[in-house]
Amino acid sequence: MKRIFVLLVLGFLLLTGIAFAAEKDELQVTVGVKTWYNSWKETWDSGYGSGSDRVVKVKSKSVFVVGPTISFRKGNYFGGVSYLQSASDYKHDVTYRTSATERDHLTDSISRYDIDGLIGYYFHPRIGGFAGYKYAHYKSTETDVILDNSGNIVSTSNTIGTHNIYGPVVGLTANYPLGATGLTPFLSLAYYWVRHDNDADPVRSGNFSGPSAELGIGYTFKKVTVTAAYKHQEYYKDTEGGYFKFGGPVFSVNYTF
Repeated sequence: MKRIFVLLVLGFLLLTGIAFAAEKDELQVTVGVKTWYNSWKETWDSGYGSGSDRVVKVKSKSVFVVGPTISFRKGNYFGGVSYLQSASDYKHDVTYRTSATERDHLTDSISRYDIDGLIGYYFHPRIGGFAGYKYAHYKSTETDVILDNSGNIVSTSNTIGTHNIYGPVVGLTANYPLGATGLTPFLSLAYYWVRHDNDADPVRSGNFSGPSAELGIGYTFKKVTVTAAYKHQEYYKDTEGGYFKFGGPVFSVNYTF
């Protein structure tokens, strides 16, 4: 909780999301609501077999994550924070072999929230660089049913665990207004270096790194901006393979004071 509180306070001094370039130097503060409809893909080493046969792959149906954002812009500087909470759980269902005589039927249900804070500088009127920090917390309810080769149940276990992902991010953001139409295409590219702590299965903890990209368009009318985009984010484990991937459309509504 202490880490979360510090990040939230930091975020109100920094920013989240895309900061469209402004022509004036006075402080601008923007508040909004953002949603991301995304699926969760994951792979890990089963510990049995060889080559690709060892790799377990799962993918959830898409769920909404939604939450508030706050940002600022003053001159060439921008920054902010976002908090996104899953509206429903991600669900995985997979069966994979754990030995020559047994298989594991795994089902899980995972809730999630993410806090992202960043600060940046426009070194070109429409292109900026930023650095920030990510903290994500997942809570999983997992059921493992061990089956023999005939499909008989050998054992059943239920596990409730927590996962924390945290670490720095750097990236670039760019936008280009289309004349007086109010439309502004934008692109954000970032790279993360994070630690994943899995308290239920520590062997699957480790250091991850990977890219994120968000491409979309915003429409501004007076002080209100709405955006629609597609975001894809990946984390790859630094040792022995394995990854998390999230992808799907992003929508937001923002008001600038």
